[in-house]
Amino acid sequence: MPWLIVVLLIVVVLAVLGATAFAVALVRNSRKQQQAEAAMPFPSRAPIAWSGSHVPEARLHRRIRKSLLAFEQPAGALTAAQLDAQVTLTVAAQELDDRLVTIASLPETEKGPALESATADVSDLERRIAETVVVRPKLPPSAT
Repeated sequence: MPWLIVVLLIVVVLAVLGATAFAVALVRNSRKQQQAEAAMPFPSRAPIAWSGSHVPEARLHRRIRKSLLAFEQPAGALTAAQLDAQVTLTVAAQELDDRLVTIASLPETEKGPALESATADVSDLERRIAETVVVRPKLPPSAT
């Protein structure tokens, strides 16, 4: 009978250790993900909670961030016009992101029209960024 108590105690201790290790890993991963997702090429007033939130403002914020990632891809040398277009779109993205933070603070009754307008503006921004991004052609593998 005493061996049964020892076995049960060992099982309980292992379960607690496993749950603790899982929780620590989950918290570390969550923090890393929030820091990575919160990164914008400009200072954003968006709350860190928006990195995983399902509110419309947060989803639009993430769409802006995701579309701006296209500018991070190496594209070789840019012309002055391409660089100017990227800066202009980044500034437009920052203004739109600030507008989303303002919309989030509005009463629920006033959010509808503002969110519809912001959604259309985010879609337009995504389209303009897609038209602006310079994609470097893939080179064939070298035969060396």
